[in-house]
Amino acid sequence: MMKRFFALLLALALILAALPGTALAAGDGLRTGYFTDAADAAYAGGTPGGHTLNSVEQKIYNSLKASFGRVAAGELSSSEFKLDTTGLGITRSGGRLQGLDSGAVLTALLMDCPYEQYWFDKTEGWQAAYSYSSATGAVSSITFRCAVSQDYAKTAPGGENYYLYQPDPAKTRAAAAAVRNAQAVVEQHKNSSDYDKLSAYRDYICDQVDYHKAAAQGNGYPFGDPWQLVSVFDNDPATNVVCEGYAKAFKYLCDLSSFSNDIGCYLVTGTTTGPHMWNLVRVNGQSYMADLTNSDSEWGRLGDLFLAGAANATADGFTIQCPRHDLGSYHYPATTRSYAYQEETAAYYGGQFLTLAPARLDPASLSKPAPEPVPVPGGAFDDVDPGDFFAQAVDWAVSAKVTRGVTGTTFVPGRSCTHAEILTFLWRAKGEPRDSSYIAPVWAGLEPGHYAYTALGWADTLGMLGGLPANGGPGAFCTRAQAMDYIWAAFGRQAGGSASFSDVPGRYAQAVSWAVDNGITNGTGGGRFSPDLVCDRGTIVTFLHRAFVEEVRLK
Repeated sequence: MMKRFFALLLALALILAALPGTALAAGDGLRTGYFTDAADAAYAGGTPGGHTLNSVEQKIYNSLKASFGRVAAGELSSSEFKLDTTGLGITRSGGRLQGLDSGAVLTALLMDCPYEQYWFDKTEGWQAAYSYSSATGAVSSITFRCAVSQDYAKTAPGGENYYLYQPDPAKTRAAAAAVRNAQAVVEQHKNSSDYDKLSAYRDYICDQVDYHKAAAQGNGYPFGDPWQLVSVFDNDPATNVVCEGYAKAFKYLCDLSSFSNDIGCYLVTGTTTGPHMWNLVRVNGQSYMADLTNSDSEWGRLGDLFLAGAANATADGFTIQCPRHDLGSYHYPATTRSYAYQEETAAYYGGQFLTLAPARLDPASLSKPAPEPVPVPGGAFDDVDPGDFFAQAVDWAVSAKVTRGVTGTTFVPGRSCTHAEILTFLWRAKGEPRDSSYIAPVWAGLEPGHYAYTALGWADTLGMLGGLPANGGPGAFCTRAQAMDYIWAAFGRQAGGSASFSDVPGRYAQAVSWAVDNGITNGTGGGRFSPDLVCDRGTIVTFLHRAFVEEVRLK
């Protein structure tokens, strides 16, 4: 087994400790699994009935999620992230940080970001070092050193060792390219009913991989790809996964999807015949279990462990009765499978959330779209904190009818946006211009009446869609650079200044430069714009708010 290199840690400590007026304290190395050794938190902004990240933790979460995403996309060769925490109210007292539970933030990343953290070795965890004032205890910065799994770490000279905090961009770029196949799966089923989408995702995952028994049994396997979603989407029949890989892949496909009903997918941990991870799927306020791992067995493929409920379900667990199945001359005997939630999982999510519906999901119940969510007054979304950078923009977007909440009480600012969604938001912000010539191009595959049909027709007349077929079509995810290019085009492709970032390709340079000159963006820090990061709902409404309301533009 390759050894890990802890290069530069001592040098960093000496440098930080030497800063005038500051002292350095190094946090304990955190070796954590899901809900193990770390404080409990699992969903950005909090989960129903569970722990909620406070506003400071949410800011740290957002920054780290962006950094994790840049590593996952192959943009970074270091997994040490220094965050400026000046003014956040984090202090050091009694040798401990006050105002921030970094363990809660870490677990939130693990539970909520199956793609962004595929490179992260949770068995090694992270270390945190912080600079603080010896006079006031105020913490001015925190550096998180996040361990890289052997599969994605830079190999040291000689090939026998690897660097624990140095991802290899060549490896991560290849993985990111593989995971992009997930978008093609979602696009393929975008016009299916919600039930058919979920079923198709299950079938796709089970067709792509088998259970990796050797990795599950140990056998010297270091933590890495068998526990991640990459192997599900790499089109390589030789790569397989354990239960974590199945569950993460299913959650990721659900996270990428737009559903007519109120559907969310979560990772849960516990035991069945041994330690296990599966999915909990919330459908219109009811909970159902989806065990993709055991759905990939002969009897599991009959559907008894997918979107199942249980009349005996409690906050602690449930038992699924799988009936006898007769298939021609062969039969599958009846069997019983019991699931118990890990104690911390049960405490975190809460009884109402984890208690399954009394019966399996009826496909007919998803045959009709759920009613449109009712827009709520500004500040009333459960997942938008007044201190979030996008909070004011969300209020504006709802009041200006640019978009509304995903549900009546959630905006889901971290949800990735498609080209169709962003062009529709932009069209609405422009006042929903209409003309008989605004007809979506045939290649877009949209029928009249589709929510984005007129918006794409409008965009096409302005010459915005030239690169869209090559970028995956309306249903593909839209990057930050592509979104800014659309906004720039809507404003007449005005000339920009000399502002530039080190990572913006020439194709988007003018649009981004114009946006900087007009106070619409200032990048993601470190002289970078991160053009290839997928644009989420919180980011796009912020860009649009600044573009259309001069008073809120960056100075």
